Amino acid sequence: MARPRGKTLTLQDVLDAGQQVVERDGPLGLTLTSVARELGIKPPSLCHHVASNEDLRWAVVEHGWSQLAQRLDTVQLAAARLRLQAIATATRSFALEHPRSFELMVQTRLPHSRVAGSPIESQLLLPLLASFRELSLPRARCVHAARAFRSALTGFLLLEIAGQFQLEASANQSFAYLVQVLLAGFTPELETPPS
Repeated sequence: MARPRGKTLTLQDVLDAGQQVVERDGPLGLTLTSVARELGIKPPSLCHHVASNEDLRWAVVEHGWSQLAQRLDTVQLAAARLRLQAIATATRSFALEHPRSFELMVQTRLPHSRVAGSPIESQLLLPLLASFRELSLPRARCVHAARAFRSALTGFLLLEIAGQFQLEASANQSFAYLVQVLLAGFTPELETPPS
């Protein structure tokens, strides 16, 4: 579709188009050419915002994490366990609304330099760690707990997105059960396995 004349191309336009391409064509379909085609422009017109296919991929991934982080930023519950439940629910909602983008997000390794100081850190990772600290877990165990929590949620969501849950039981109930089991396991008494 041709872009209206005189309309200035913004980074947000590029990110939105990139996400649309990913949702339609999958992560491998994300290229400068495909995004330019989505926007109705020629690929060189993107160079002011993204310099390469790799740069585009990182930008779209960061955009997805930022969108998820904004949802989590609205979770303002007093009790840590309720907050973790709400984080799980918001993550699932995002993943089901943007399944291919979620796949791309969890499959792309972002360098620490791109995470530090970003919404991913300030609105996603730090609040998650803070919630586990409020559960009276030893400080050294909070990172392990956050990783276990994110890993379990991500695994469930990737299986759900892939259509792997074919049994009659409700996926909604299974997800609620998973979160309940996880939260029940995060107790100060649980020991960290030796390294």
